Amino acid sequence: MLDPEAVIRFEKSKHGFNGVLVLNSTLLGPGSGGVRILPDVNEAEVKLLAEAMTRKNAFFNIPAGGAKTGIAFDPQSGARAGVIADFAAAVSDLIREFRYVPSPDMGSTESDIVAIYRRLGSESLLRNSILTKTVNGIPLARLSTAEGVVEAVMTSIRMTRNRIENPSVAIEGFGRLGALIGAMLVERGFKISAISNEKQALFQKSGIDIGLISGSEQRPGLSALEEYAKTTPVAEIRDRSAIVDEPVDVLIPSARPLLVTKSNADKVQAKLIVPCANAPVSESAERPLAERGVLVVPDFVSNAGGVLGGFLCRLNVSTEALRSIVREKIGDGVNAVLENSNDLTPGDLARHVVNERLEGARRHPYETRFRLLWHWKQFLSRPGGISAASWYARRHLSLKWYQSFALR
Repeated sequence: MLDPEAVIRFEKSKHGFNGVLVLNSTLLGPGSGGVRILPDVNEAEVKLLAEAMTRKNAFFNIPAGGAKTGIAFDPQSGARAGVIADFAAAVSDLIREFRYVPSPDMGSTESDIVAIYRRLGSESLLRNSILTKTVNGIPLARLSTAEGVVEAVMTSIRMTRNRIENPSVAIEGFGRLGALIGAMLVERGFKISAISNEKQALFQKSGIDIGLISGSEQRPGLSALEEYAKTTPVAEIRDRSAIVDEPVDVLIPSARPLLVTKSNADKVQAKLIVPCANAPVSESAERPLAERGVLVVPDFVSNAGGVLGGFLCRLNVSTEALRSIVREKIGDGVNAVLENSNDLTPGDLARHVVNERLEGARRHPYETRFRLLWHWKQFLSRPGGISAASWYARRHLSLKWYQSFALR
């Protein structure tokens, strides 16, 4: 557990909303992390999520730290815009000073984060931001995360000892991101056997037609999952917790943390767990799962596509190159932790890598930040990447951006 550098609490009487901002680490750069808006979000959850952000940035050598915000509020409420405005005012100094970089999360959107910057008169910080980019109407940040998770799934399956034919998948948390991942996997020949939302789970061994879920016209009182089950006799609705027990090849947690803990690890029937969510598998559950032959990809490796894409956008990398680099980096990261873990769990190995990098940053802060910059210069200057000439042509932009927070 990485102790947070700062915990900033917000009270409705003073700030207009109840919530908390956790700055877990700024050793490698500004605290970067999403704004989660949910009625039951709590400080313990936010601390766990902020730590996961620190880990994913450190693992992939991104010059940013980890943070997360939790706002205890119903995101469907009509007062949503006012809460976003109150939050912007409460964290204005942190954002303007580039100590905290907010991003979308459960209950918030790319438009919400852009609105925060505009309300603060800080539109300049949106220059080359992934928040303002889309691909075929899909926000690039969301697409990068989804493509990273899909690459992690593909790499994990290639590395399993037993060949998996016609792989089946369960997606816990079938929201905007989970649905996008599901669609990408179906295109690659996967079968989506189970999905869940915050209330229930839908099961169909022959494969759910997720296109019908997205496009269904719901009758009053019925959720999209219930509507699908009503018109599909072979599908059934169960309690949302049952998705952990489903015998599938791949389980993709895409919602809240701690879906799988030591107490229910023995119920997991999946062969692989490839997280889209942050911290969905507790550290204490990893060893029991490994002993049962369940391969768990560390969440901060599999779901880092969004932070990788955000960083590459700041360097003005083209969208096509960005997407290719994200897939490559995620694939290499998954391959490294699965291939070299030996007697460790993949999570133990990945955390060891992160801890070493953070300790190096504590002891040698400027050398570490220079190393990060050099790492990306070398990577982007390689054959097939950005040429050395192009790198130096962009040097003013990248160094100005980097120095504005990482070398302070």
